[in-house]
Amino acid sequence: MTRPAGHTVWDVVDTLVTGVAFGLIGLELHNALNTASGRWGELLGWWAVRTRPGPARW
Repeated sequence: MTRPAGHTVWDVVDTLVTGVAFGLIGLELHNALNTASGRWGELLGWWAVRTRPGPARW
């Protein structure tokens, strides 16, 4: 198999894997949103605490 053909095969595989991953995330998104229903304030608070910038570590 030549290099361009090899790259094409891996591009197709990459596209298929990405599509499957997005499909699985889409299937779980409905359940995740139902679970989080009514708890958005709590979730945003935890997100803010978790993602706040900390001191620079050199």
